[in-house]
Amino acid sequence: TLKRVGGTVLAGINPSSEPQATKVQFSNKSVSVDTIVLARNDVYMLEDIQNDFDAFLPIADEQGKKFAKEFDQSFFIKLRKGADAPAPNLLDWKSGSKITMTAANDEDDPDKVVDKLLELVAQMETKDIDMDDMILFITPTLKSVLVKATHLSRLNNGGDSSVQEYELKDIAGLRVISTNNLPITVRSQAAGTGHSLNDINGNTDFDVSAAEAKTLALIGTTKSWLSASSISLTTDIFEDKKSKSKFIDTYMAWGVEFNRPDNCAVLDSF
Repeated sequence: TLKRVGGTVLAGINPSSEPQATKVQFSNKSVSVDTIVLARNDVYMLEDIQNDFDAFLPIADEQGKKFAKEFDQSFFIKLRKGADAPAPNLLDWKSGSKITMTAANDEDDPDKVVDKLLELVAQMETKDIDMDDMILFITPTLKSVLVKATHLSRLNNGGDSSVQEYELKDIAGLRVISTNNLPITVRSQAAGTGHSLNDINGNTDFDVSAAEAKTLALIGTTKSWLSASSISLTTDIFEDKKSKSKFIDTYMAWGVEFNRPDNCAVLDSF
């Protein structure tokens, strides 16, 4: 549970009267860790003995990659939901920010994308949000569009003229990170495509709607989230004599929620 504190009020002092105090608003924001996420693979003992390589390492490595993706996606799903959230009942706390591209396929034009990103940043700044630590997260598809614009990219070849590798400059004053984990695909617990943090009790907090799947870019910072972990990423290998198999388990328990909606922003396709 995180204690959230509302804003304060400034007032001039009248020499003939005692200054009046204003109440500070408090509220709580909680995150629950109620699901253990598990990846389990089994290897038949005979296969393990006859293999000419250690099968456990690549299996555990693959499980780790799956966890990293699911972990990142949980944070981006909540960042997206924070961008749609209304303002909490706290002084000076504002709603999330959202801008939508003007027309279909506008995201294929780098200048139109940057114009909208500038609008999104301006929308956040008008809410008195500190942008210094904000990061702009974009999809690899959007990065491929933006990096082709010479005024948005720079050559990064480490001094080797034979390498023609470009990286994005800061956009709208924000550091840019390209990730394949933004919520760009509809996910539904009912359809069997829900996130693993949607527990067996019917929780659908991590579903991604068709509207949310229009995400092109997200803006966030550490203030955007509240997260907790009760079991860190753990790998266990054990033998089951009954099935004559060895099992490779990787498991973790964590939870995440958006914290300050006004520190969450999204750019959507049309």
